[in-house]
Amino acid sequence: MNIGFIEDTYLRGGTQIWVTEANSFFLEQGEETTIIAPTGSYVAEECRKAGAQAFTYPKFDSFHSKNHKNQFIRHHNLLFLLI
Repeated sequence: MNIGFIEDTYLRGGTQIWVTEANSFFLEQGEETTIIAPTGSYVAEECRKAGAQAFTYPKFDSFHSKNHKNQFIRHHNLLFLLI
């Protein structure tokens, strides 16, 4: 089984720690894991070190737009393309 996690922040808090621990648990059980997270984020780096396949993307702040609707659409297109 391939288990996927999507994390969208650079934070290092409860959710991010849970994702890294769950990732390690599934890898120890012989499962494959795939992570989608921001480039350089805690989740991306820790999960990659543990053996997960990690796909990363740049900060959403780099997609400047005066139209917030377009920024939101770009955000979702980016995730869609990575999946």
